[in-house]
Formats: sequence, structure tokens, C-alpha cells
Amino acid sequence: MLRMMLKKRTRMMFLVGVVVALFAFFAGTASADMAAAKKWVDEEFQPSTLTKDEQMKEMEWFIPSLLKA
Repeated sequence: MLRMMLKKRTRMMFLVGVVVALFAFFAGTASADMAAAKKWVDEEFQPSTLTKDEQMKEMEWFIPSLLKA
């Protein structure tokens, strides 16, 4: 019984570690993409009918969609 509980706990800790690692990887990727998005908004998407803040809100919507694809 104790051995089975330890196996479950070990498995759970492993899964938690994997989830944390994946989250850290994708969070880092998303922040790097936001820096690239800001560069595009500042340099490439001007002039525009949208303000830079509005453009960044649009980019915040697009980036997670692209990462899921």
C-alpha cells in the first residue's frame, strides 16, 4: 500500500514538473514574440488608422493563436 502511494506521488510530481517546464518554455516564447510584435508595430505598421496601443492589443490576440497552430 505504501509503495503504491509513493509511486502515485512520484508520478504526480513528475507530471507537475513536466507541466511547469512546458509553461516556462511557452511563456518565454510568448514574451519573445511580444518583443518582435512591438518592433513590427513600431517600424512596419505605420502609418495606421489604429493607435500603437490598439495594434499591440491586436497582436496580443494573434500571438497565442499562432503558437497553438
